[in-house]
Amino acid sequence: KGKNNSADIEYNVYVDLLKDRTETKQFDLDGDGQLDTKDYLSLTSERINGATITVNDNIVSDKTGSLVKIKPGQTKMLTVNVSLPDSLKKNSFVEGFVRLVPVEKNQDNAVPLTVPYMGFYGKWDELRNIDTPAWEKDAFAGYTALWDDSSERTPLGFNGLNFDLNHIAYSPNYINNGIYGSFHALRNLDKVEMSVEDSSGKLLKYLGDFSEYTGESWKFRKNIMSYGDYRYNGYQWDMKDESGNYVPDGVYQYVIKTTLEYPNARPQTVKMPMLVDSVAPKVSDIKVTPKNGKYEITFNAEDNASDFNSAIVYVNGQYNEVPPEQKTLTVNTEPKGMVILAVDYAGNISWTTWGDQSYNKQSMAIQTFGVTPTTGINQSKPAKITAFAYNRADWTINVKNSSGQIVDSSTIKNEHSLRTSWTPDSSLPNGTYTITVDLVTKDGFKITSTPKTVTVVQ
Repeated sequence: KGKNNSADIEYNVYVDLLKDRTETKQFDLDGDGQLDTKDYLSLTSERINGATITVNDNIVSDKTGSLVKIKPGQTKMLTVNVSLPDSLKKNSFVEGFVRLVPVEKNQDNAVPLTVPYMGFYGKWDELRNIDTPAWEKDAFAGYTALWDDSSERTPLGFNGLNFDLNHIAYSPNYINNGIYGSFHALRNLDKVEMSVEDSSGKLLKYLGDFSEYTGESWKFRKNIMSYGDYRYNGYQWDMKDESGNYVPDGVYQYVIKTTLEYPNARPQTVKMPMLVDSVAPKVSDIKVTPKNGKYEITFNAEDNASDFNSAIVYVNGQYNEVPPEQKTLTVNTEPKGMVILAVDYAGNISWTTWGDQSYNKQSMAIQTFGVTPTTGINQSKPAKITAFAYNRADWTINVKNSSGQIVDSSTIKNEHSLRTSWTPDSSLPNGTYTITVDLVTKDGFKITSTPKTVTVVQ
């Protein structure tokens, strides 16, 4: 302030040293009915006690300053050193202000100056690169998780309240293609790699590093990977090893290895367990009890690995859903014959019969069955056959003439999806034929589809 003033201007230099203030709260973080204690940011700051701060080798604080003299137009170096106390939590951010306050005699011809600063106390590459798995108590957003083709908006193992890791499971018998992982990136990443390990930590299959897009590993910025209806399936593991063979039943780890975009950063790994289970649940002790003019059906269902999930009960050919993990059903009509489809969390299905089986029908084991085209079939125009089962099974395709005699037959083993075609032999007479599929499940339940009629015109 003012002109032609060459006298020294004196400042007292103060240093504020701050950290984030936290508050300790208690919540049930994992839905187990017990309160968990955790520190949360309060969005305010507090001073750090026990630090030693110097300005040009003079000890200062937020209340005790170091005198600095400077002439108008002069440049002067201020060296600020901060020695933090051992009691400060490692890997913490510190911040504050260097304040230059004119002494009383100079307050009319000088202005106060404030310089903000920020620092990090610890090792920069030790902070988490990605969020912990959604079932961990310190998970931030809950999007580091495992999914399959059917999980849509909620990850595998989530029951609406918490996670059951035993239910993060997959069966090679099921119609889904496998399990894939998502993650929430908390920091800018130089590299993300995904792989699968067995229970001993041995690498079973390397899935990729997202280099298929640009030829280099994709550098993920801090964000949430897409999920739900807009998800990217990422690297989906089909439960096979590098040789293309299904792995034995057991626990495996989906591994996400990340490296921070920072010189010489050490990689971090997050592992998420998956259960491979190929054995269907067992149903036993089926009972029917008349009760108040209705009929109560009860049964026992046990699973060796991923737990019993749900059941569908066909009573006299009529479809009935049983609520998840329940083993009882009440119906209005007296059961004469039943088929119980028991499902575990891996997707294995068993078929258990009771009583009269004349009510059995295609939908009990075959989701869809179609033949196209159905007219003018010949050597140059085959009939395409498609069918989908609930689990892997053995299929037999039978073609019969109008007299019911089998004129052609083929068998396909251990498939849940049937995609084939029928080309009539050139010597087969023109006429009307029927195509059916017989399906036999792994536990021996057999069903025959509704016939599809086709005409052969050679």
